[in-house]
Amino acid sequence: MTREQAEQIALRVFGWEGRVLSDASREDVDFCVNAIMEAVAVERERLCAAIKAADDNSSEGGYMLDSDDCISVIRGTWQPYDAIAKDGA
Repeated sequence: MTREQAEQIALRVFGWEGRVLSDASREDVDFCVNAIMEAVAVERERLCAAIKAADDNSSEGGYMLDSDDCISVIRGTWQPYDAIAKDGA
C-alpha cells in the first residue's frame, strides 16, 4: 500500500474527501496515515512469517510450497498433509 492510498482511506474515514484541510486536520490525517502504514507493515510481516514457517515445515518432508499453498497459508486453510498428498499425486 502506498502512502497516497493510505491517505485516501484516512480522508474517507474522516469524511474529508475533496476538502481543503486545515493544519490541525492535516495532522489528524497524517496520524491516521502513519497508523495505517504501520498496520500494513505489521500484517505483511505476519503473513511472511506464516508462509516461511509453513515452507520450513513442509520442506522437512522434501516439499516446496507453491503459490496455491502460499494462498492457503494466508487464508489460514493450509494443511501440511494436503501438500504431501499433492506432491505424491
